Amino acid sequence: MGQDLIPAVRGAMTRLTPPQQKILDLAYGEGLTQREIAERIARPLETIKSWFRVALRALRKEMVPCGAGRSEGRL
Repeated sequence: MGQDLIPAVRGAMTRLTPPQQKILDLAYGEGLTQREIAERIARPLETIKSWFRVALRALRKEMVPCGAGRSEGRL
C-alpha cells in the first residue's frame, strides 16, 4: 500500500462499526488468521468469515471517495 493511502485507510477505519474495526485490526494489525480471531473472541469460524467479508466491503465503500478502489487493487 502506498504511504499516501495510509491516512485514508485509517480515516476510513474510524467510520466502520467497532466490531468491523476489531476484526480488521486483529487480522491486519495483529496478523491473526480468521481461525485465530474466532478462537480469541469465542465465535464460530463461519461467523468470523462473514463479519470479515462485511467489514472489507464496508472499508472498500469508505475508501471510494478517497480515490482508492478496484483500479488501484483490492482492499
